[in-house]
Amino acid sequence: YKNNLNKLEQRGPADIIEGPAILTGFSPSPAFIFQGQTGPTVPTALSVSISHAETADVTVTVVSDSADVTVANGGAVVIPMGAVSAPVTLTGVTANPAVTLTATLGTAMKTATVRVVGATEVPKLV
Repeated sequence: YKNNLNKLEQRGPADIIEGPAILTGFSPSPAFIFQGQTGPTVPTALSVSISHAETADVTVTVVSDSADVTVANGGAVVIPMGAVSAPVTLTGVTANPAVTLTATLGTAMKTATVRVVGATEVPKLV
């Protein structure tokens, strides 16, 4: 402390952590999974993100509006302590062009759309 000036100042809002982490992302949308496949979506894994890393695991609940896509672990996606995101593991049960998934943490909700590509469909670039 010299000349009435602080020597350590915050760089921005991210330097101040207030309260528990909040759900900030659920992407990409749309995402794709093949019928009969269990695992991450393609070409990029669908993931949930929170505002800041926590000192304990954070569980985000993900539910599907259709039985055509199921979410592993009964819909519980765990973001490990110290991390800010985690992939969502899905199973494509039946071909469907648009299944809506909803991620919830506390009162925050985010949605994403997943297309289940049928076993006989041939994917093509558009």
